[in-house]
Amino acid sequence: MDIINYLYPFLITFIITLILIKYPVAISIPNNRGLHDAPIATSGGLAVFLGIGAIFISIININLIILITMAGIMTLTGLLDDKYSLSVALRFVIQLMLFSVFLIYYPTDMTQNIFVFIIFVFICSYIINIFNFMDGIDLLATLQTIYTFSALQIILYDDISVIPNLMNLMNYTIATLVCFSIFNKSPAKIFLGNSGSYLLGFLIVIILYFITTANSSNIIPVLIIFTAFLCDSTYTLVARFIDKFRSDNSSFYRKVINSLKILSNPHKTHLYQKLVEKHHHHGKVNLFIMSYNLLWCLPLAFLVLKLENYSIYLLTLSYIPYILWCYSVKAGVAIDND
Repeated sequence: MDIINYLYPFLITFIITLILIKYPVAISIPNNRGLHDAPIATSGGLAVFLGIGAIFISIININLIILITMAGIMTLTGLLDDKYSLSVALRFVIQLMLFSVFLIYYPTDMTQNIFVFIIFVFICSYIINIFNFMDGIDLLATLQTIYTFSALQIILYDDISVIPNLMNLMNYTIATLVCFSIFNKSPAKIFLGNSGSYLLGFLIVIILYFITTANSSNIIPVLIIFTAFLCDSTYTLVARFIDKFRSDNSSFYRKVINSLKILSNPHKTHLYQKLVEKHHHHGKVNLFIMSYNLLWCLPLAFLVLKLENYSIYLLTLSYIPYILWCYSVKAGVAIDND
């Protein structure tokens, strides 16, 4: 790949990000749930989207046009949420509709079954929201996406390289995020915002979908590579539900409803948020999580390819230390019981 093809999205992202810092579309105001002390532009996802989209604008390919359009819809949804705080229900409906269209246009034998189809739609929506949950400190979601796309290409190169334009999409995204990280590193001058977390979550979803449906044996390596975000978000959700359920003195039905409602409330009880409060340094926390990714998860994902009969054991090894890490800091448990 000619270097200019990487410089183009890099430069577009650089220019748009500078504009958005100077003239922000939306601003994040500090609050008791946040981890920053000053108002900061939070529309960075728009710069990332335009950087990625710009490189494909000259390529006349219906599949790419559809995917970029869907990515644009997801980015716009996040942008409107950044500015106007859309309701949880509206965001969820948009996600479900978008992924329903995606799965209809890119069907597999499994998604022909309506029950499996519905499960896939909800899984896709959950992954997008994982990125929204985890985009709470400077640079974390940016680094996680760079790591994920890089690790996938290293581990699963043979399967990815035969899927048209998939590797290009991953590499152009990496180029835009390397640029964006200049402004997103602590102390951040701009946040991804929901426009960025929704966009990156969407890109992760479609790429994981194509990779795993092309070869089902890729599911275990993918789950291992994605350990940190999947484990932190899921553990925290479950722990918050249990914490609220135990502390609620109403009827069983009402306890369940109240415990489910609380899951959509803003909080700062994720593992990474607890670590920032303990160490008072976003960079250190990013280093901890990326070290876990690179020194533990990535080697385990490699081993899966060599030791397929032990893939479940390797997957378990990937998650157990992270679960124990979450447990040790009481992730999901608020001091005020939220």
